[in-house]
Amino acid sequence: MSDPALQEKKKSSFGLLHIAKFLKYPVQLSPGWKGASLALGIIALLLYFVQGYNMIGTRGAIPYFVGIVVFLLAVMLLAGVIALLLHWIKKIPTRYIWLALTSFCLLVICFIGPLPLMFIVSISTIVSFSLLGMLIWGWMTGQYRKASKVSRIIASIMAGSTLACILLGGYWLLGNGNGELPKPYRLQVMKAADSYLATLANPAEPGSYQIKTLTYGSANSYRKEFNAENSLTTKPVDGSPFVKNWSSIRTKTFGFGPDQMALNGLVWYPDGNGPFPLVVAVHGNHLATDYSDPGYAYLGNLLASKGYIFVSIDENFLNTSPYDDLFMLKVLKNENSARGWLMLEHLKVWEEWNNTRDNPFFNKVDMSRISLIGHSRGSEAVTVAAAYNKLSASPENGNIKFDYNFGIRSIVSIAGTDGQYKPAGQPTQLKDISYLAIHGSHDMDVSSFDSASQYSRIGFSDKSPHFKAAVYVYGANHGQFNTEWGRGDSVGFGNKLYNTAQLLPQKEQLQVAKVLISSFLEATLQKKTQYRSVFQDIGYAREWLPDTMYISNYWDGNTKLITNFDEDIDLSTTTMSGGRLVGNALKKWKEEKVRDEI
Repeated sequence: MSDPALQEKKKSSFGLLHIAKFLKYPVQLSPGWKGASLALGIIALLLYFVQGYNMIGTRGAIPYFVGIVVFLLAVMLLAGVIALLLHWIKKIPTRYIWLALTSFCLLVICFIGPLPLMFIVSISTIVSFSLLGMLIWGWMTGQYRKASKVSRIIASIMAGSTLACILLGGYWLLGNGNGELPKPYRLQVMKAADSYLATLANPAEPGSYQIKTLTYGSANSYRKEFNAENSLTTKPVDGSPFVKNWSSIRTKTFGFGPDQMALNGLVWYPDGNGPFPLVVAVHGNHLATDYSDPGYAYLGNLLASKGYIFVSIDENFLNTSPYDDLFMLKVLKNENSARGWLMLEHLKVWEEWNNTRDNPFFNKVDMSRISLIGHSRGSEAVTVAAAYNKLSASPENGNIKFDYNFGIRSIVSIAGTDGQYKPAGQPTQLKDISYLAIHGSHDMDVSSFDSASQYSRIGFSDKSPHFKAAVYVYGANHGQFNTEWGRGDSVGFGNKLYNTAQLLPQKEQLQVAKVLISSFLEATLQKKTQYRSVFQDIGYAREWLPDTMYISNYWDGNTKLITNFDEDIDLSTTTMSGGRLVGNALKKWKEEKVRDEI
């Protein structure tokens, strides 16, 4: 009779040999590999001993010996761990590796967000659910009934630990984060009420005009609201020189190609004779079929009641669309310039309507008082429009002639991008135009105050009537400035990787936009210069703004720069010639880049 244990060993050995043969992995190290190992080991050690002597040999024999041995052991230990991991991976079934890699790619797409968290959550999900599935499968198939008591205990501990990790991770992931962070420099604390006399009317309160609305659009628009019964009709424009990679699927989705771009807009306007200032707003990049232009109705209603014609234009067909972009294999390119150019084409339409009898806007639009508002990538579009407005031709192609020269007096950037488009390879430079930049500290899309760069590039002539301002708002995110975008700045589950509990309520964030934008427009389009004080000192808006933390900056043609700390490495010198800085009794006195510690 044969020994059962011996038979089992033979069967096991046969199985290993069969698998090794199938995968073409040798079971034992062949003589050729032994020779390779010896040669590689010898040359690596010889070179290492010589390099070790070059680095620490001058310290003496004992430090040299201890140093090279300790480091060698550490490297061997690390390499051994990696080798064991690779050896273990070789034993994993190919189909599981295939599925794990596929799952990793899918999970990364599901958790688009901060790169470290995106990868940690994806890998943790793969490991924890793989372990849980392995343990459950073993229990369901009865494998643990034949296992030893120790094995069953270990399996139970692993199952409990894995389940606890999944539950804790799920609780963390599904929660909104921690909102109990202190705000020591809140507006009401930093700006005492007795320092600011109530001389200004709240700019966020509705005005006296009745509000009327209508829409306009190119014929047979992909959205019926632009071709409603009372809508005005516009002619499409050729934007093909400004975009690339417009797919045939995108044409099918929107009903036109880049050579027939639609001019669509939502309009809020005052019921009166006018002429009224014109304010044109444009959204930024979002899912193309999740329309963004209705998200500024809160501004439209406020500004129309205060005597402005407000237009929110449709540029959704220039936005990201995974389906239309062949699942990101054919992404629309170079559309940033098209966003700005389209705004000017809209202004051409408004100029025509203002001069056309029987048009509802005949002589009602003051084309010398125009302001452009952009959100996100739209913020860069308004700077492009302002730059193109003064040019006679496209910076990239002199054969594309421009003849605009509209009365654009001011532009507003809301959570804006900067530098995605550079005319002729240069940053967009603007001069003698008023500029307002608003950004939130909790912006999960444009994570830094990008439009502060554009702010720094705007210059003024001597005694220019224009000014620029920047306001950084603690707790504001990217999307809540648009009522269609909301609290999540990422897509789907990716929003769960952020601490959204700290965000301002959307009502408060909209209030920030209304107060600042209305004040800015009153100062730049309505000659109510007293509203400049809101940007010179944010305390003048303390009764209207949410009680959070703000950082604001202001500059005009009369501002004199004393020092910006960029002129040299001497702490005592100023940018202004002849000045000098003196510091006494300071704990620390130095110049350095501002740190982002929020």
